[in-house]
Amino acid sequence: MRVLSRSAIADAPPGVKSRVSDRTTPSVPQPVLDPLEPSPYNRLRCLRQLLACLERDVMQAYGARIAAKFLYVLYKYPLAALGILFMIGTVLILGHMMRLSYRINHDMAQAYATLYLRSSDQLRARHAAYDLPLTDTERTSMLPSGTSRETPAPRSSALAQRLQAAPYGGVRARLYSRYPFPWRTAGQLQDAYEHQALLALERSPQQIYVQFAAVQRQWLLRAAAAVRMEKSCVECHNTHPASPKRDWQAGDMAGVQEVIIPQAFDWKTAIRGGLVETVVVMFALTISGLGILALTINQLRSSLQMLSETNAALQRFVPHEFLACLNKASIVEVQLADHVQRTMTILFSDIRSFTTLSEKMTPEENFHFINAYLSQMGPIVREHHGFIDKYIGDAVMALFDTADDAMEASVAMLRTLERYNRARAQEHYPPLHIGIGLNTGTLMLGTIGEQHRMEGTVISDAVNLAAHMEGMTKIYDTSLLISENTFHYLSDPDRYLMHIIDKVKVKGKSEPVTVFGVFDGESSVIQQKKRLIRREFERGVVLYQMKLFDEAKAVFETCLHRYPDDKASTLYVRRCEHYLHFGWDEAWDGAMQLEH
Repeated sequence: MRVLSRSAIADAPPGVKSRVSDRTTPSVPQPVLDPLEPSPYNRLRCLRQLLACLERDVMQAYGARIAAKFLYVLYKYPLAALGILFMIGTVLILGHMMRLSYRINHDMAQAYATLYLRSSDQLRARHAAYDLPLTDTERTSMLPSGTSRETPAPRSSALAQRLQAAPYGGVRARLYSRYPFPWRTAGQLQDAYEHQALLALERSPQQIYVQFAAVQRQWLLRAAAAVRMEKSCVECHNTHPASPKRDWQAGDMAGVQEVIIPQAFDWKTAIRGGLVETVVVMFALTISGLGILALTINQLRSSLQMLSETNAALQRFVPHEFLACLNKASIVEVQLADHVQRTMTILFSDIRSFTTLSEKMTPEENFHFINAYLSQMGPIVREHHGFIDKYIGDAVMALFDTADDAMEASVAMLRTLERYNRARAQEHYPPLHIGIGLNTGTLMLGTIGEQHRMEGTVISDAVNLAAHMEGMTKIYDTSLLISENTFHYLSDPDRYLMHIIDKVKVKGKSEPVTVFGVFDGESSVIQQKKRLIRREFERGVVLYQMKLFDEAKAVFETCLHRYPDDKASTLYVRRCEHYLHFGWDEAWDGAMQLEH
C-alpha cells in the first residue's frame, strides 16, 4: 500500500487531489484530546475549575467568618446585638407600614376613580332626563353658537368642570376624543398617557385603563374609560357640518372619559398623617424593650455568674471526677446511697512527725502550714488524672483509675517535696518528710449519711490496705510503698527502681501481702545506693522467708556494709538475730503480722 505525503497530495491535479483526499481522509487518525496533556485548552479548563473551587471555598469561609463574628458579638455584646436587631426590625415594620398605607391609598383612589367613571357613564346614558342642565357659562363655552341642544358630551364636560371647581382635593376630569368638534379644543389629546389610553381602550373598550405617574413631584392616579356613541347622538355627529367623522354608529367608541386623582402620599404627608407618632411610639417601645431586656440579661448574667461560682465552690468540696464516677452530670442529681463499684488505685500520704511540728506552731500557723503543703500536692494529683477524695488533717487520700497514674503522681509528689524543702530551708524551716502508700483493688464509691447531711466516700478493704502501706513507710524508712496488687496492675514495672521489702499480714486478714519499695522519688544519692544493694537485698528476703536466718543475716550485713543507713536491712538483721536466739515456729509463713 502506497502512502502519499502531504506535498504529493498538494501538488496533485484538482480531480486527483479530491479523490486522493477522499480516499486518504479515513485513514488519517483524528486527534484525541488527552485530559492529562498540558495543552492550552486543558490548562484553561483546569484554571477555571481551580478558580471556581477557590471562589466557592472563599465564599464559604467568608460566610462562616461572618456568622462566627455575629455569634461572637451576640455572645459578647448581647444588648448591642439585640438593639441592632430591634432597630432593623423597626425599620422593616415602618417600611412595610408605608408600603401598606401607599397600597391602600392607591386602591381607594382607584376605586373612587372607577366609581366616578361608572357614574359619568350612567349620567350620559340618562341624558334624556336632563337631570343636570348646563349653566349659561357652560352653554357658551361648550356649545357652538346658535346651538341650544345639550348633548351628552357637553354635559360630561360640565360635570368635569364642576368636579374640578368643588373642594375635592384637586380631583380633575377630562373628556377627549380622536375626533373632537373644532370648537372643543379641550377635547384634543394632550400627552402620551391619553394616546396610550385611547389605543388601549380601542382594543379593549370594557376595561379601565389605570396608571400611576409622578408629575412635578406629585403622584397622580389617572383612570380612563371608553365613552360609547349613544344612539341619540349618531345623527347629530353624522350630519353636523363641523363633525370630523360622519360614519358613526351606535356603540362606537366616541372618546375617553378620564379622571385624575392626586395621590397625597409623600414623606411630608406621611409625616403629617401620623408617621411621626408611629415612629415615636415604636422607638419608645424599642427603648423600653431594650431596657427590660438589659435588666433581664444583667440578671441572667448575675445568676449565671453566681451559679458558675457556686459550681466552682462545690467542686472544691465535691470533685467533678467523683460525680463522673457516679455518672452524674451535676451535684443536684446526687442522692443518698448512690454508689458504684470500680477497680481503682488508692493513694494515702501523710507527713511524718506532724505532731512534733504542729506543737511548735500556733493554730493559725498550723492552718497556713497545712494549706501551703497541700497546695503543692493537690495539683499533682489532678495533673495525673486523679482526684482527692478527702483531706484527713495533713493526710491526703486520692483515687486514680490506673496504677500507672498513681505511681507517676507519687513520684512527682516526692520530687516536688524535695524542691519545696529547699524553699523552706531558705526560710530556716526544717525539711518535711512524707510517706506514700498505694494499693489497687475493687471498691465501692458512693454517698453516705442522711437526707440533710451526706458526703462522698470510698468503702473497701483495699482502702484499709492502702492506709497500712502508708503506715509501713515509717517502719522501713521508705518514702513510697506499694502492694503486690498495684505492682501487678503496672504496665511496665521494670521502668521503676523498686525491690521487695517484706511480706506482711494486715490485722484481721489471714492472707499475707507482698510489699514493694519504690525509690524513684528519692534523692540521686539514695537511688545510687539502692541500686547497689537491690539484688542482694531481694536474695536476703528470700532466704529470710525460707527460714535460712544465718545466710539471710550475712546477706543483709553485706547490704549494710554497702549502705549503712538502710533501715530495712538493719531491721532484717535484728529479726534474724531474734529468731536465731529465741527460735521460731515451724508453721510460720515468713510474713510479719501488723498489730495496727
